[in-house]
Amino acid sequence: MPQHLTSGVIPWRPIEQHPQIQAFLTARLADHQGWSIRDAKRLLNVWQLHERLLAAASPITDPDARLERAEHLILLAEIITRWPSLQRSLHSAYPAGRGLQVLAAAADDDTAWTRAVTEVVGDRAIEPDALPELRRLLRLHAGLAVARLAATLS
Repeated sequence: MPQHLTSGVIPWRPIEQHPQIQAFLTARLADHQGWSIRDAKRLLNVWQLHERLLAAASPITDPDARLERAEHLILLAEIITRWPSLQRSLHSAYPAGRGLQVLAAAADDDTAWTRAVTEVVGDRAIEPDALPELRRLLRLHAGLAVARLAATLS
């Protein structure tokens, strides 16, 4: 076995089979009863792509850290697939970071959120309820960590 592959054993390979990840995916998909099979498959494909890219580029041997990153990538895939019209805004650079980082940092404060939305989204046309739903997701699910991870992929 090549030396670079012997750094550690990861017990759940592929990560999709880990019970914690399956439960998290099930919960995220259950939160979107109106989604079609196609929507769910798109989320899975985007997540798996990012998971595999990062597994190759930045492997993690700590199982807990790997599970946490997988959950954050699932949330990022959800953001990407649910709100395509926001992607340009979320990935653009601002003095405080990428758009998603700016919004995540402001998610817990109404005044800061309003300012951040004005700065990041402006008057762009977006999906109905995109901003309140994005804010809810960022507040409930480690939004800053998801935004930092997204910035590393941009």
